[in-house]
Amino acid sequence: MWNLPIYQQLSQIPRLYETEHVSIKDKFVYLHFFLGGCDWYVCEFDGHDTLWGFANLNNDLLNAEWEYFSFRELPSTSLEYF
Repeated sequence: MWNLPIYQQLSQIPRLYETEHVSIKDKFVYLHFFLGGCDWYVCEFDGHDTLWGFANLNNDLLNAEWEYFSFRELPSTSLEYF
């Protein structure tokens, strides 16, 4: 099930590149999406569609990484990994 975050939640997320001065271990996670066996932790948002944070697909910690991902495509992404 997909629950859209409300405007107040999205408006609190720093814009892309605003937290570059913060070390990875000190990054704050504003949203956590979990769909199927996949997790996305959101730390920055461009205000439109692009999110930046930590992605762990299918609980594969070896290949989990910090990356950009699309807010619009997120609900359908987990279906690709089953």
